[in-house]
This record gives sequence, structure tokens and C-alpha cells, in this order.
Amino acid sequence: DHTYGEELPPEWGATPGGVVVLSGILGHQEAEVRGAYVACGLAPLSGGDRRDGEWSALALERRA
Repeated sequence: DHTYGEELPPEWGATPGGVVVLSGILGHQEAEVRGAYVACGLAPLSGGDRRDGEWSALALERRA
């Protein structure tokens, strides 16, 4: 059982204008992972998500 994004250190792009790229996420985990990081104050980066078969990469940013 994982808790995604529970603690987000500043060096992970948690400062205003920073970007976090999360990769190696299975498609069925995508919504849960994105939701956890959105709850930490990040926003999906427009056009930043990528999918390849069952794998996903998510890009999120901390808006200023």
C-alpha cells in the first residue's frame, strides 16, 4: 500500500514555478497518483502527460 505525495520535498519541484515529472506509473494508478500530487498543491502541466502501452508519465507544476 502506497501513499503518493504524502511529503513532497522542495527539491522535487515543490517551489513556485517548479515542475515534477513522475514516470513508471502503471495506467491503472495514474488517477490516484495525479490526485495525490494535486492534493499537495501541484497542478497538471498542460500537454505534459505521456503514455506508452500500460505505462504513464505525469508532469505537474507548482504555480506561482
